[in-house]
Formats: sequence, structure tokens, C-alpha cells
Amino acid sequence: MVQYEGLEEVVVLGPPEPDAGGPYQVHVIPLLVESGLQRAVDRVLVVDCSAAVQAARLLARDAEDEETARKMIAAQSERQRRLDAADDVIVNDGAKADLKALVDRLDRFYRELAASGEFRRKGLRLP
Repeated sequence: MVQYEGLEEVVVLGPPEPDAGGPYQVHVIPLLVESGLQRAVDRVLVVDCSAAVQAARLLARDAEDEETARKMIAAQSERQRRLDAADDVIVNDGAKADLKALVDRLDRFYRELAASGEFRRKGLRLP
């Protein structure tokens, strides 16, 4: 299982490599939109949160000072640009327990996509 805490951009590829161990693959690519590589993958999932939550989590996770955290966030694409590039979005402003339920729902959806081979189906916006 992939750990979802702190993810910003996730790419789902299909069909999976033979040794992937599941019906789809998830790759974490933090600067996917900035690099223009979203066209090279089947789907883009953005795990979104407000700028305030993002900064607070960055400070807590990396023990960075506020100035460094602001610079790290500034290096990323604008939030709306990431959301515009997304096929699927999870809003992660809540508790870890809330996130697990959303990821479980998204997993069911991705399993359906992998089984059908219809990777371009309309995306999910959760919650």
C-alpha cells in the first residue's frame, strides 16, 4: 500500500508492469505539472489541500523554517494549474481517517478502470 500523507501529485499508469503486484501502478512525481510530463501518463491524481494546511504540514514534516517552506511551495505550480491538470482530485484538509476512506473509494474506481481498460473515463473529485 502506498502511503498518502503529504502527497501532492500522483500519477496512475496502466496497464501495470508484470511485477507491479496489482491492477494499476501509482507513481509519486512531485513536479509533474511543472515538468510538463502529465501528457506521458494515463491519469493524474492531485491530492489537494489549502495553502495554509500545506505550509503547516511542510513545517511539521521537514522541520523547515517558514521562509524555506514558502520557497518550496513557491517552486510548485499554482494550485489551480495542478487542479486543471488533474483527472482526479482528493481534498486532504482533514484527518488521516477521512483520507483513508477517500483513498479506498479511489482505489475501487482505479480497479474498475484497470479492469475495463478505459483510462480516460471522467474523473473523481473527492470528497
